[in-house]
Amino acid sequence: MLHPLITADPEAPVMFCWITADGDPLLIGEHDAVLALRDDIAKYLAFGTVGAPIADTDPAWGNSYDIGDAVAEAEVFGYTDNPTRLADTIRAACRAGRIRGATQTDTGRWLIPRRTFRHWLQNYTPKPRQS
Repeated sequence: MLHPLITADPEAPVMFCWITADGDPLLIGEHDAVLALRDDIAKYLAFGTVGAPIADTDPAWGNSYDIGDAVAEAEVFGYTDNPTRLADTIRAACRAGRIRGATQTDTGRWLIPRRTFRHWLQNYTPKPRQS
């Protein structure tokens, strides 16, 4: 079932979302987007037509951290290394490809998928550092 989305702007066009069986809301968009989705679903059901694959780590999902967010997440999980050192460790892990899906923008900012960062964090053991 579709649900209208409540927004802070009463003048905004009505947007619709759909709730999955797991209870996760998915934003569909305005009425025209609902119609386009209906047409795409019909093509899929009738002909198996789908678009190009999208990676689960694609930044377009909006589930990415920057380095500051990743450091804050690590601190929440009890990693007490110096935040500057922790940021450097996370950057190094991104550069080395140890955090799957981490990408760097043209401006040098890291986009780190939350899920793969959390996986890396669970497996990360801080190394003793020389003073």
